[in-house]
Amino acid sequence: MLLSKVSSAHQEAEFFRLTEFHSIEQLDAGVHDYIRYYNHERIKLKLNRLSPVDYRSQFATQSEGIRGGISTSDREKLKELERENRELKRANEILRKASAYFAQAELDRQSK
Repeated sequence: MLLSKVSSAHQEAEFFRLTEFHSIEQLDAGVHDYIRYYNHERIKLKLNRLSPVDYRSQFATQSEGIRGGISTSDREKLKELERENRELKRANEILRKASAYFAQAELDRQSK
């Protein structure tokens, strides 16, 4: 594990400190390459010897099994229905308050 950390630190130091960049574009490309390496190729012992992306992918696959494997289209439909439900609840609350306001106004008008 220590060797892995030393190696990773060494690679990072080698990339950022020893590489000479002659333009912003070279630096940008180098940073993107390093980020791709860091997320897709670097093996992490704490992540069961997987790269961060592979670990997240494995976790998502396991989570899908727990949730019953909801498809993407069903998940989107569920989100839309939940959004519509929230809007209807807000509308009902507004109507309830408006009804109470007008009922009170009518009672006040009748008592005068």
